[in-house]
Parts: sequence; structure tokens; C-alpha cells
Amino acid sequence: SDDYDYEFLGWYNGETKFDFNTPISEGITLVAKWNQTEKKKAEDVVNIISALPESVTMPDHVYFVSRILDAKSAYDALPEDLKTQVTNLDKLNGLLANIDGYTTIFRQNVVGSTVIPSTVPNYTSTVGGTSAIRQDSLYGNVLTVTSNSDGKAALHYSNFPSVANYEKVYFFVKVSVACDIYLADGVTNDGWGDNWKNTWSVSGFWCGENSWRMVEFNVSDGYAGTNFVIGFRSDASGFTFEISDIFVKELPPVPDTAIGLTFGNFVDSGTTNDYGKVYNFTQGWASDSDMGAFNQNALSGAVLAGHNALYFWIYNPNSSDVNFSFSGDMNGWNPTGDHVTTLTAGAWTKVIITPEIIAQGNSGTWFVGVSTGAGTSGWQISSLYSFAL
Repeated sequence: SDDYDYEFLGWYNGETKFDFNTPISEGITLVAKWNQTEKKKAEDVVNIISALPESVTMPDHVYFVSRILDAKSAYDALPEDLKTQVTNLDKLNGLLANIDGYTTIFRQNVVGSTVIPSTVPNYTSTVGGTSAIRQDSLYGNVLTVTSNSDGKAALHYSNFPSVANYEKVYFFVKVSVACDIYLADGVTNDGWGDNWKNTWSVSGFWCGENSWRMVEFNVSDGYAGTNFVIGFRSDASGFTFEISDIFVKELPPVPDTAIGLTFGNFVDSGTTNDYGKVYNFTQGWASDSDMGAFNQNALSGAVLAGHNALYFWIYNPNSSDVNFSFSGDMNGWNPTGDHVTTLTAGAWTKVIITPEIIAQGNSGTWFVGVSTGAGTSGWQISSLYSFAL
């Protein structure tokens, strides 16, 4: 067949590969075994990529995210020797750059004729009598559901994936009648009572008859938790609605920010390096293990809005590695137990102060120290940096 290559695996006696050095004492039947490999695997991936648009703009074209990610998965699954045959890989890479920061968090699914999920809180009827998955030429994977006869329908996601690390949620809907679309956290046990608007999203979304509508909301609005409900309501006696996969946008990265805050008694060296401004440490140890303290500023106050951790770089002038320790209680000072990292001899080491370490502070003072016996001169440190861990 033009569609396949065949790799000869050998001659087999039953399920055992035959060793031709084996003495033959009776008649046996050997069968040639071949491994069929698809020549068209690479061509299939080329066709998948070709069916995608040349470029997309977010979030208007977020409905392409699933298919772009599927194309990447198909490419990644190819054997290395076939990947070179994907002639439009540059197009795929361009599309992946277009959707950077966006992903599919939930793909609509159906089991038999039962919508998954199928109920709203305190409402015992199923969403509808029929449901099906289809592929829309524009909106991709689409779930179609028939409403109840009283003009109400909803999807209740009782185990929705976490959206904690995302900024926005998007999906597309089309309803056979003009109707309101409302969102809820799925734990408001109010069902479809007369005042349901007050317990669902007060500012609902309007969807015109048989027209696709993008629903977009902020994760901070609190609708999409472990429970998440999308509701539809119309004066019509019954209708169908369609919904795409559900997409999310990642939280924007929070840039690391240098803070002009140092502990102990430091002097600006007047120089900078790859780690920022360099300070010389000019104060000797208060004891042979005490390096200094954040006495004038509570360390937690140095953590900027949107951040939760700190880091800095420190230069160890000693000829041997030393432990770096961090404690919020000088009275309970334990350089070994409070060990944060090891400072490499004659080198700069990055020290990360995690949220857990920051929480150790006692009366707004954090103490810093190194192994007993470390030399007291030649130490250098960068500015303190606030960042999101």
C-alpha cells in the first residue's frame, strides 16, 4: 500500500522469534512478521496544520486554541525521523506564539445521552433529553443540549478544574432563542426560584437568537470554582443551546522588582553586575554566626503587591562553602535548623526567601547568619528583589 511502510521483524515460531542456530529435529512452520508503519503520519499532521488559519488574534479567536494545541500534540507524537517531513511547522510555531498564555481548561464531553454534568443546585431534573458532540467548522468541539420544556437549562460542573492560576475565562455559546446567560459558583443552593437572578450573576449576558456569543469573565469574579454553573433562561417553552470548550488566559507574569533594601550595615560599592547594584558588607559579625538583621524594615513590607517572595545574590569570599541561615527569632537562633541554602566559596549564590520563611518574622525583625567561623570581610550582596514565586 502507498500509505504504509513495512519493517521486517524476523521469522517466528508461534510467538517466539526463531533462532536459526537452533537444531531442528522435527518439522516446524515459521511465519514472517512485519511491523506496519504509517507513511502518512507526517502528511496527516501537515493537513491538520494546513486546516488552521494563518494567524489568530486573542481573545477573539480563542476558539482555535484547542485545535492549535491538538496540532502540536500530533506533531510531538511523531517519531523524530518523521518530524522533518512536516513542511509547515513554521506556521504551527507562529500560531503557538499567537495563543501564548491561553489554553483549554475544559473540553465538553457526553456519556451516552446524558450531559456531563447535568443538574443545577436544588434542581432535580436533568438539563435536557438529548445531547451530542459535534465539530463546528469555526468553533471546534461543540456540545449541543436540548433544554427542559419550561425554558430553563444549565450545565453544572461539579468538579471543574482549578482556575487559580488564570486571569480570565472564555467560552462561546449559541442558543436557538434569544435568552439570558447567567453564571454562578454552583454552591448557591437556590435553584431556579423567582429570585434566581439575585443569587446568580447580577450582570447576566444576553445572547441573540441563533448567534454565537463569546462569554468572558474575570477569574476574580468568583464564578468558576470547583463548582461552576452556566445557566440559560428564556420565555420560550423549550430550546437548544450549544457551548464550545472552555478556555482560560494565564495570569500575566509579575516582573521581578529590585528594592533598595539591605540588611545590616552595607555600603554601596558604586558598581553593578549581572545581579544589579553591588553592596559591600563593612560591619563585622555581632557574633561568629550573626551576619546582620533587617532591623529598620519588616521584611514582609518589602514584598510588593502581586508578589509573595524575595531573593538576592550574595558573594561568599571564603575559601570554603558556608551555610546561609535565616530566622525570625534571634533568641531561638539555629544556624543549622534555619538553613536556607549553601553559599558557594568564591562565588555569587542566589538566595530565595520563600513565603514560609518570611512568615517566621518576630516583631518585624529577621536575622541572617552563616556558618560559625566564616570570615567577616569581603562579603558582597545585591539589592533585594521582590517577585512572584
